[in-house]
Amino acid sequence: TIKITEVTSPTAVLINTFGGEYKAVSNMAKRYKQWEETYNATFHYVSASPDQLYPFLREFFDREQFPSGSAHLRHFTWFDTNFIKFFMSQSYIRQKTEVLKMFMDQTRSRYFVLLGDIFQKDPEIYAQTYQQYPERIVKIFIRKYSNDDKGQKRLEQVFAQIPREKWQTFENGNDLPERFKIEK
Repeated sequence: TIKITEVTSPTAVLINTFGGEYKAVSNMAKRYKQWEETYNATFHYVSASPDQLYPFLREFFDREQFPSGSAHLRHFTWFDTNFIKFFMSQSYIRQKTEVLKMFMDQTRSRYFVLLGDIFQKDPEIYAQTYQQYPERIVKIFIRKYSNDDKGQKRLEQVFAQIPREKWQTFENGNDLPERFKIEK
């Protein structure tokens, strides 16, 4: 959600993952920094990226001035013979779900804002997490393009049991609110 990967195109995934300098989603670092300062927020970056790319991601975080935080990536092995299949595999869903459950179970006094992309399974993962921990989820933000009517319909179905004020879409950091209400 912070880096442009274009997961809907296998060619673009390869280029945006291995083809040079990573590109940030516009103004995401600025908004994250505001949240860090306003709410004393901590950040946990959960990604389908292979952990072997961590040094490059760390350089990206630093260059773009994203707040420091933990990184939770997947391990790519020689048994994963196809990088695209690895990137899009179901193990991403399992890994992200397990990381979120770990945070929820081990930090019982913390509240969470979940940010993800419509292009993968983040909406489904976040809807399931919300159903299990509704009092702990302040807001869910899903990045999608404004003219994506099919994606909007998908979100409305996936989040049908979640109050509408608890989730919203965005395209870049400017679309995210500077402040939001945290109900305790």
